[in-house]
Amino acid sequence: MGNAEEEEWPELPEVHKHYMGRDGHRADGRRRKKKKKSPARTVLTVLCVVLAVLIVGAGAAFAWWRHSVDQGEKAMTEEVVKQASTEDGVIDYNGKKYRLNENVVTVCFIGYDDTGEENTLKGGQSDAIMVLAFDTSTGKVKVISVPRDSMVTVDVYAGESYGGQVTEQLCLQYSYGDAANRSSELTANAVSRLFYNVPISYYYTLNIRGVSALNDSIGGVTLTALQTLPNSNIVEGQQIMLLGKDARTYVQYRDTQSTIYTSLDRQERQKQYVKAFVSEVLEIAKTDPGKLIDLYNEASEFTYTNLGLSEYTYLVDTVLANGISEFEITSLDGEMQQGDIFAEFYLDKDALRQEIIDTFYTEVQ
Repeated sequence: MGNAEEEEWPELPEVHKHYMGRDGHRADGRRRKKKKKSPARTVLTVLCVVLAVLIVGAGAAFAWWRHSVDQGEKAMTEEVVKQASTEDGVIDYNGKKYRLNENVVTVCFIGYDDTGEENTLKGGQSDAIMVLAFDTSTGKVKVISVPRDSMVTVDVYAGESYGGQVTEQLCLQYSYGDAANRSSELTANAVSRLFYNVPISYYYTLNIRGVSALNDSIGGVTLTALQTLPNSNIVEGQQIMLLGKDARTYVQYRDTQSTIYTSLDRQERQKQYVKAFVSEVLEIAKTDPGKLIDLYNEASEFTYTNLGLSEYTYLVDTVLANGISEFEITSLDGEMQQGDIFAEFYLDKDALRQEIIDTFYTEVQ
């Protein structure tokens, strides 16, 4: 008998043509020939499987993003309702009536320099204080930089014991907290008092050690240097892509031996850097929104915040959905003076009041 694979099988009767056992044998007992898949068909199958996985993965990622945005919106809406219940309502200013804009969510950003050997968020001073006002109805963001040496009302603590209030530099408020969360809360509260009790529900504290890591995670930040800084590649008037320690130097360096204005010089560099950094991030997010989540997670090693991931996702989604690619950043006016020991910045109260009205209130018609 010849080889079974070469033998031609007779046609089955019509009644048996579609019968095939589970073991792959025909009704007459002979095994069915298996068709060989072509290489092209195999590749196509693999591609289809990969595509299906990507589609499912993208769908799951989108579903997670929307869920996170919805949860963040709910949390922030509840916070706004709570704030509104504690406000006095309408205020009078220059003969007009204003009401707190309930669409504005406020975050106090605190740049903290521990100057120690270990990464910590306790004790020390805050060297950068910025208030971020997010208008959730338009996606617009305004940043107000508050000079660290601003003379404000500070809550004094010795451990957990409250010692009253004194007037001193805003940067010192952080030092009265015995833990990162307490220091951050105290600083946010001090800024809220300074801003005529505008509610500041969220704070985001970043250790200076995290600047280089976050800077390099987006491929560096390009800007034109405002000053020449020692022990760096930074030269005034020259464009530079800040990488590694140069990024940290740019936002941290202060010449304490020169003039009382050195902290204001640093503040201008910090404002410039933050604006450039955020612009880079928003540009990346246009094609890779997931990078924003990566940044939040990467920063967690160097930050303390009560701004949860869902609230963060809601804010950035609002900004992206409205096509915002840049934001306004300003600083408060005032006069720097030499105190008994350290520099003291005295704010222009009229200019401050106008800034608060313009940023956080809407006129009542």
